[in-house]
Amino acid sequence: MKIRSSERWQQIDLLFAGALPLSPEERTEYLDRSCGPDAELRSEVERLLVASDAAGDFLEALDAMAAAKLLEASSAAGESIGRYKIVRKIGSGGMGVVYLAEDASLKRRVAVKLLPPWLHASSRANRRLLEEARAASAIDHPNIATVHEIGETADGRLFITMSYYEGDTLRDRIARETALSVDSAVNIGLQTATGLAAAHRKGIIHRDIKPENLLITIDGIVKIVDFGLAGIEELAGTQGGPPAGTVAYMSPEQTLGIKLDSRTDLWSMGIVLYEMLAGERPFTGGTQDAIILSTRSESLRMNERMTREVPAALRGIVNRCLEKNPVSRYQSADEIISDLIAVRDTAIPERKQAGLPYRSPSGGRRALVLGAAALAMLAVIGTAAAWRNARARESDRAASPGASPSSAERTSVRSSLAVLPFADMSPNSDHEYLSDGITEELIHALAGVERLRVVARSSAFQFKDKQIDVREAGAKLGVAHILEGSVRSSEGRLRIVVRLADAKQGFEVWSQVFDRTDKDVLAIQSDIARAVIAALRVQLGPGEQAAFSRESDPDAYALYLKGQHLFNQRTDLGQAIRYFRASIAIDSTFARAWNGLGRTWLVMPVYTAVTLPQALDSAAAAVGKALSLDPDLADAHATRGSMMADEWRWAESEPHFIRAIEINGGDATAHQWYGEMLVRTGRLTEAIEQLKVAERLDPLSSVIPGTLGWVYLSAGREEEALATFRAAIDFNPRHVQGHVGVGNVLLERRRFSEAITALEKAVELADGQRSTRAHLARGYAIAGRRSDAMRIFAELKHDVQRGGGSPWGVALVAMSLGLEDEALRWLELGYERRELGIGYLKTSHAFKALRSDERFTGLLKRMGL
Repeated sequence: MKIRSSERWQQIDLLFAGALPLSPEERTEYLDRSCGPDAELRSEVERLLVASDAAGDFLEALDAMAAAKLLEASSAAGESIGRYKIVRKIGSGGMGVVYLAEDASLKRRVAVKLLPPWLHASSRANRRLLEEARAASAIDHPNIATVHEIGETADGRLFITMSYYEGDTLRDRIARETALSVDSAVNIGLQTATGLAAAHRKGIIHRDIKPENLLITIDGIVKIVDFGLAGIEELAGTQGGPPAGTVAYMSPEQTLGIKLDSRTDLWSMGIVLYEMLAGERPFTGGTQDAIILSTRSESLRMNERMTREVPAALRGIVNRCLEKNPVSRYQSADEIISDLIAVRDTAIPERKQAGLPYRSPSGGRRALVLGAAALAMLAVIGTAAAWRNARARESDRAASPGASPSSAERTSVRSSLAVLPFADMSPNSDHEYLSDGITEELIHALAGVERLRVVARSSAFQFKDKQIDVREAGAKLGVAHILEGSVRSSEGRLRIVVRLADAKQGFEVWSQVFDRTDKDVLAIQSDIARAVIAALRVQLGPGEQAAFSRESDPDAYALYLKGQHLFNQRTDLGQAIRYFRASIAIDSTFARAWNGLGRTWLVMPVYTAVTLPQALDSAAAAVGKALSLDPDLADAHATRGSMMADEWRWAESEPHFIRAIEINGGDATAHQWYGEMLVRTGRLTEAIEQLKVAERLDPLSSVIPGTLGWVYLSAGREEEALATFRAAIDFNPRHVQGHVGVGNVLLERRRFSEAITALEKAVELADGQRSTRAHLARGYAIAGRRSDAMRIFAELKHDVQRGGGSPWGVALVAMSLGLEDEALRWLELGYERRELGIGYLKTSHAFKALRSDERFTGLLKRMGL
């Protein structure tokens, strides 16, 4: 379209206005006289007249249809449209009547748009309906209404089936409130622009953005509806044809009936923004022609509310949307999104400084007041988290050249996320496994995205059953976004409400309600993960796309979630194994269930009387099956690596850890286990790097700092070891390994009194656990309290001689008592039993006096070290 100056536009519009009321003959004479030899001027005015006549005929026809109420001459409640049973009429417009209906086969409520009977003679109307369905169904986005199918009734009438959303249109809300608050208008504008951006990327123009076509669900989600006037961009618009859309929201170029592009939607969005903020439209008139004339020729004027109450930056956005020349307008919806976010992020701190309450866009106030106990605990978490986050940032800056690139990328706050435990809202009390399982599966899926850092499960679940503002949670976890939600399972239906929030400002970025059958849980999880990725604008790689599409039998998956729930709680591992086996019995190809079975067997020696050799045999079979079914299952590679490390098969173990991290570099457990393997083989610098990555991904873990502290101590970095152990205690004052670690560091520094106090506290907290008593006995011996050490030494030897206990623990005390020969005998027994602690002998600071002894080096050699 040729760009014209504002003076030229004004000249064209004045001539158009003068010619409009004249008859065809009078128009010819008028244009001969007024345009003279300016053929281009005359051509422009004539084109406006042709478009206006066509639009007038079209609009008059619509008025006549409305007057005759022909749209309502259709099905009534109780009748059916295809397989859909009508419940009631819920609206009309956009060339159709919309009904709430029941889908008999899927037992869900849908919206059915039925083409009225009088339009069936029009091939153009049928074509428009088909374009609507195809255009809308091509887009999968949370802010665009989902189109399920297009069908035909028995008598040949076409209809479209869409998702049904409870809520009001923006028109309903404007009618109630006249003008919306700045917060609400920005929120609705952001969601609308986000939906339009998705449509425009697919080459689809809506062409009729207006308050009637913006549905706001009861959860505050904007859904763009009615693509009845949409068209593929290359085909949009016809020269001289009637303008499609609602006149008051049409762009100047749309009123001309010329070829359009996506910028016409941005004009319409500007009209909607102005109307939300000002309580009235910017361009008005008593007739359709007067509105068109105003749209084309009048300058934008802000009313009193706009100038007094709306921030200048937001007025600027409206101004730019409503530039009459498309070249001067925003060129994409993404540009509007960026500017609206800037306005939003500026407005919220100002409201806080003014002492005004902040209400989330969904209307619900975030709980800011905690119980005294919860508040005290969160304060402790915050202190430790702040220390760890600061250290993580410091280590990011000093990352070694060998650090994984994906790990470095993941530290970007702009692409970081925590998935907080979803609340269980089910009426029955036995569905916690489902809400926890969905949370964990989302963490697992999103952590596999290379450009996204996702906080690990153990840190996220520190916030389970706690009411906390998302900004506070984000600060503690060191992330930019928080995903939270709720799950309700009842009578075969599953309702999941999800909300993604900006962790810095607490502002809602995206939310959605998923209401389906409980058999759809896998599909819902995939939809949520994809929607989060889209909302965060993270690009998925080909392999990552495939990872979101894995399927399994719904019943097998439910049993798998129950097994995972018990595995994470470590309360009934036997029942967890039974659940995993039941899942496999239904679907023997379910690799995740096989891996869950293997992982459970792997931890059995720690929590039950099962011996390590017994557990390793069962674990090896299950994990081997998992990898044969899915060679790219990162969890299974990490499990296999850990299992082989426990068998001292170091060379075979490492490739599995490397492969697990290649597939899913966001898995904190894989980094942690790899770090532990590196410790045992003496590669302490590499171990520290892996454990630091694990700590960044799992900032509130109680296990990782303990392990990292021991590695620092083994490496002779006592200051860092002490700081790490003390941070673990700050995080959790009952952290047994933290107190043991502090005691050991203080022993190295010969601060015996403080060391003994720390070790005695550890024994008290561990309720006399053997390994903790061994450390206390070692402390007594080094501090000169030999009789106290000998008493515990005798007790520990007695435990081992009765078939229990820890030979490694006895050897630890023997070394501190100067009994090196006896220590070596106990270490040999630990080797025969394949005791877990024996694997750490090479780097243990407690046994460094034996490193020159051939018997000790021979033992290490037999272990492959």
